[in-house]
Amino acid sequence: MSAYPLGMATVLISPPAPDVPTEPPLPAVCLKTGVPTGDRVRVRGRAAPSWAGATIVFGLVAWLFVSSASSRSYDILVPFRAEAWQRYRTLRRAASVTFWAGIVLAGVVGVAGASAPWMLLLLSVVGLAMFVVNDWRNSFGVRLGRDGALVLTRVHRDFAAAAEGRQDQSAPSARSSKIS
Repeated sequence: MSAYPLGMATVLISPPAPDVPTEPPLPAVCLKTGVPTGDRVRVRGRAAPSWAGATIVFGLVAWLFVSSASSRSYDILVPFRAEAWQRYRTLRRAASVTFWAGIVLAGVVGVAGASAPWMLLLLSVVGLAMFVVNDWRNSFGVRLGRDGALVLTRVHRDFAAAAEGRQDQSAPSARSSKIS
């Protein structure tokens, strides 16, 4: 188990078909805010097992190869409040603009012949930091569990508790793990 701050948790869901959007048996509780919601967000991507990240010590190429070889596609519908999703997307857009503005401004100032145009690259570092913090705080992760099931990470503890309660009632394929 890995530790997540502020009571974040993980939730194990059943593996969906790779190319069909599915709605796993998840409660109608926003996975980031823990507030009841009827909103759903379609999330697509590729998930790799957590052990694949350790192969970065063998180099970038080895990590890319292992991650792509051990990952699988997913297409799921998850409960996510519209306001929370919009906040995530807005901050992601702001981080992207800040990052690229630093690069463009450094290039323009460098071509103009000013001294120390690299100082403007600090704006790009700020944009990158904004992107990482926004992704950590306002989004969630998807990875493969040991048995090949998808695991939602960085979810709200109330969502995890609701998923665990739902599992006790009727859905054997959703189970949560609280992380302290």
